[in-house]
Amino acid sequence: ILEWATGRFYWAVLVALIAAVGSGLFLARRLTRRIGELEVVAERVAAGDLTTPFPTSTGDEFGNLGVALEEMRSQLMELDSARKRFIATASHELRTPLFSLGGFLELLEDEDVSEADRERFIAHLREQVTRMQTLATDLLDLSRIDAGALELHETSVDLRGLARTVATEFAPAIADHSAHLELRLPEAPLYARCDPERVTQVLRILLANAIAHTPAGTDIVLAVSLRGTRARLSVVDYGPGIS
Repeated sequence: ILEWATGRFYWAVLVALIAAVGSGLFLARRLTRRIGELEVVAERVAAGDLTTPFPTSTGDEFGNLGVALEEMRSQLMELDSARKRFIATASHELRTPLFSLGGFLELLEDEDVSEADRERFIAHLREQVTRMQTLATDLLDLSRIDAGALELHETSVDLRGLARTVATEFAPAIADHSAHLELRLPEAPLYARCDPERVTQVLRILLANAIAHTPAGTDIVLAVSLRGTRARLSVVDYGPGIS
């Protein structure tokens, strides 16, 4: 009986060992396959292909890793889409003033151009050059922001004068838009600590958008006010608005 029990024990140990090795090989192959699937997608992402999703079907550690990698891929796709849109917009913004500059230069070469027309063409040239300078500044600011190196130079500024300056700059554009720009300013000076160049830049962007994205004849309000201990600058248009 002892010999029979010992034999059965050895056979049981052998079967258990074979089963353990088989299960280990099965799990190892399964883990290797899942790691390989993640690795294949990761290589595609590294090569610039952001269209293939990471596998996220299981709920274990590899599934959680797949979810994290998939979130990373989605964020990279959004960044890549934003980069492409920005490049397309910047290219368009550069082509337009360059095309205008070339056209006005050709007109100025005509000897029959009157002095009044010549001055008007030169004014348009200045306008397009200023537009390109603004775009170049915007591009430089974006690179500084991306590098975390954008500097703000704060000083005490009367916001009423700043608002008047911007309003004066946009007088021709407002006239071309058949609109009216209303200035709502406090009677007393309103000083605030800020970077006047950056604040002016933001106001220009808001006013430009209000003109560009509203029907002709839409009135616009540029307001300066005090809310508690904070100064408030706002640009409001009476267009259809956005959702």
